[in-house]
Amino acid sequence: MDSSEKNTEFYRLLNENKFLEEEVGKLGRYDAVAAFNRFQSKIDNPKTVKLNNRKYWNLGIAASLALCISVFFGIYKYNDIRHKQFSTEMAFTGIATGGNRAVLILSNGRKIDLITAKNGELAKEAGIKISKMSDGNLIYMSSESGESQGGGDVFNTVMTPRGGQYQVGLPDGTKVWLNAQSSIKFSANLATQNSRNVELTGEAYFEVAKRIQQQEGPGEAKRVPFIVTTPNQTIEVLGTRFNINSYFDEPIARTTLLQGKLKVSKNNAGNAVLLKPGQESAIGHSNDAIKVSAVDADEAIAWKNGDFAFNNENLGSIMRKLSRWYNVDVEFSDERKKAVIFGGYIPRSSSISKVLKMLEMTDLVKFTIENNKVIVH
Repeated sequence: MDSSEKNTEFYRLLNENKFLEEEVGKLGRYDAVAAFNRFQSKIDNPKTVKLNNRKYWNLGIAASLALCISVFFGIYKYNDIRHKQFSTEMAFTGIATGGNRAVLILSNGRKIDLITAKNGELAKEAGIKISKMSDGNLIYMSSESGESQGGGDVFNTVMTPRGGQYQVGLPDGTKVWLNAQSSIKFSANLATQNSRNVELTGEAYFEVAKRIQQQEGPGEAKRVPFIVTTPNQTIEVLGTRFNINSYFDEPIARTTLLQGKLKVSKNNAGNAVLLKPGQESAIGHSNDAIKVSAVDADEAIAWKNGDFAFNNENLGSIMRKLSRWYNVDVEFSDERKKAVIFGGYIPRSSSISKVLKMLEMTDLVKFTIENNKVIVH
């Protein structure tokens, strides 16, 4: 190849730190927003630019691919160069990454810190033994003695703080993963009831155990219904795996089905929809409409699998997620920044410094940290 010497020389330069610093520095000085605005103005005026010739269109694609590959490679190498600098600028913030944190509230008001509590039996209520397993999960089992604490139903609540998450095994065998700043209230006798009702605030992923009603005589066996109530919706479970996001500070409550069927209804409105796997319902606080759309259900439970998933998501929504997971307050110095759109996956195990730096590298937003507050510029 005639240009092999030039290619070799270019490859050598790409691996030189000084060269990459200079080139990425040029990229940093380039006003991408202004360029995009100029490009957009041309699109809005069809008389200015006409790309009817397929040759130019193909050339444009090829040039774009070449540019993307070059810039990606350069930024990848540049990240290696500046990794130490990025890590030290915000590393010592004192802001911890979220993790397993939760409190169990018994029917008598007693609170048990599920992180500091020792493994084994924690309490007994209504003939149910509540235990913490070696993996930290909470399970409910019938007490061998069958003792009861008296008549009437008793309710427990598991609550996660900001910066917390927790997995709970409900008395009926249902598994629940609570996201940060969430709670679930349920009966200690859930396994023996003809209708299993739980109350949720925040976000949770459910894997509902199948239970059959006992029949005194001949007839078709019926499933014991499982119903989740949130502040603005009721979900009747006809399937097994689903996610509910119903935070008080989110404008829309979302229910996403992965397996089975769900009936979702707006509280006090009378309207309802049936969801199929891969569908999501959206209910706003200000109206009674229920919107159903096809979604990537795995994105809805990315948090449960250890990731932040941002799919064309505005910065206002992203910062609410970060606030809950890292237990920080957020302040926007420029309210317009809330509308900036981002996309991608980031591990939730990442420090907040790393997450903010990844967002900053777009040159669309800047952050400063003051004590336990993140300020968006």
